[in-house]
Amino acid sequence: MDWISIIRAIISVVGAIGAILAAIFAFRYGKKSIELVKEQLKIIKREKPAEGEGEIEKLGFLIPDRVRHKVSYAKQDNREHLVKDLILPPNKEVTIMLWIKPKSNYTVEDNYFGCEGDYDKKPEPIAYFNPFVLRGKIKEITPEENEHHYIDHHKYYHVKSKQEFTRDEVYVKGYKIQTHDEGGYIAKYIIRTPNRVKEHKLKIKVSGKKGEKMKCLIHNNCYIDLI
Repeated sequence: MDWISIIRAIISVVGAIGAILAAIFAFRYGKKSIELVKEQLKIIKREKPAEGEGEIEKLGFLIPDRVRHKVSYAKQDNREHLVKDLILPPNKEVTIMLWIKPKSNYTVEDNYFGCEGDYDKKPEPIAYFNPFVLRGKIKEITPEENEHHYIDHHKYYHVKSKQEFTRDEVYVKGYKIQTHDEGGYIAKYIIRTPNRVKEHKLKIKVSGKKGEKMKCLIHNNCYIDLI
């Protein structure tokens, strides 16, 4: 018997032993345990993330033109504006929009948005909305109405459904936010792909101070006044 035959025989024996052990495990601990083992093996076998997977080339809060969608916290004109630092009034329910430009092509399995900070003081997303839908059931979505939407214990709003992100395309996601106490908060937009979890940070300032402005990232020497 040559070495190749010996190796093949060993592999066959190991495979048979593995099958017997799996059968014993299934009999003793049940099908759910086997499924759990399979899921863990899938995680182990995941490939390394592709270059740019989960990355965003440009991210900001969108202040839309006054015709497309009206917001209650900023003065609007006939142009779109993009800001990194969003200023919102305290103790108000407002709508905000994320402007997202992916760095590469990848599949998003789950994406979620929320704020860091004191649990009872930080702004919290309470619903998802599509800012450019004029009428229809998908104009506004809540976790109670859609099985793919939920809010976790950290007050992050999840949309757990597959979406293909394409490089150089722009995606806008809207959220209805309930603000509370004044202060500065780190806002996070988190993307989960098949191979990685990637978080992206912005800032939200909750303030009732008059005369503050937000700096626009698109237009030169452009600042947005608050209402």
